[in-house]
Amino acid sequence: MSLDAKKTLNLLSKYRSQLMGIAILWVAVSHANFACVRPLAIFLKLSGYGGVDIFFFLSGIGLYYSLEKNDNILSFYKRRAWRLAPAYLIFLVLWFIPLFLEQSDLYGVYYTGKNFLENLSMTGWMNGLDNQFNWYIQAVFWFYLLAPVLFKVICAIDEKEEPIWSYQILFFFILCLEIAFLHKETLMAVSRIPIFLMGMIFTDLVKKERWKKIHPILWYGMAILGCVILQHFQQTDQNLCWQYGIWWHPFILITPGLCLAICQLFEVLENTNVTAWISGGIGKILGVLGAYSFEIYLIHIAFLDRVPKKIVPRNNFQWLLMMVISIILGILFGVIIEKGKGLLHARIVDMQHHVTCDSTELETGSQS
Repeated sequence: MSLDAKKTLNLLSKYRSQLMGIAILWVAVSHANFACVRPLAIFLKLSGYGGVDIFFFLSGIGLYYSLEKNDNILSFYKRRAWRLAPAYLIFLVLWFIPLFLEQSDLYGVYYTGKNFLENLSMTGWMNGLDNQFNWYIQAVFWFYLLAPVLFKVICAIDEKEEPIWSYQILFFFILCLEIAFLHKETLMAVSRIPIFLMGMIFTDLVKKERWKKIHPILWYGMAILGCVILQHFQQTDQNLCWQYGIWWHPFILITPGLCLAICQLFEVLENTNVTAWISGGIGKILGVLGAYSFEIYLIHIAFLDRVPKKIVPRNNFQWLLMMVISIILGILFGVIIEKGKGLLHARIVDMQHHVTCDSTELETGSQS
């Protein structure tokens, strides 16, 4: 059985927020020290970093749409900065205040200020420097910088009569680039470029009607194969998995099929009278989590890094409670940021209106 490719892309777009909500929950669960007994629960917890791959796959799709509407690079960067920079800047200031207060000499203040600027400029983690808040935030920044370049390359390839081979060569080239990052922590980010690229290429092929049908069985088969590979290597030397990116590469196979399966599940539940209200409620909750996933991630990581040792959760209930609290605070932080941006935008528009009116009055006065 095959599915219309456009319908598949529309499904992924329709449930994008829900997928991101599931992804942030999955990441949060993987960070929590839950005591799991059943093999499936252990596998899901150990694989929770796959939520990051879901984010990057969906980002590839979303950024392609954004660049297709307006491929002006400065405009694109402005939109991305407006979405993420206010929350990150405010959070970073709050994060570093205690670090500054802990310093007892001028050199300590200087070094902490240097760390702050490294975090702010998104260059610290990629260079292996100290006191970097989190790798994912800086990776997102570099992926956004890379997106317009990849979009231009994809559009250039698409002009050819048979672009599939060119896409495969591009994909293989990206994989080969990872060799330079083996045994390095930065491989954790670089190994996510292929899944990000897959999102953009899939969207391009469908939008340009190069890919009209997909076979879900193939997608699901790839996901199952990826899970088998991942489960096998989870039982081996973990240092080996880190050094060669074996933790993350299987999600190149897993992510598309997993996202499609979740979307189809939501669609089935929505179209069934008995379960429609359940899926609607769950969908709304996951949609909110997805909409504020960036802010939730910031607060969640802050909880993990800054909770004093004496109140670290000791059991599953306490870990769950900490997760819930960090999620609620993340949503509140996101709402506050959105309100603040709304007020700032209204203020800017009002100022521009006044400037325009004043200019008009001056011109009218000079003419009279």
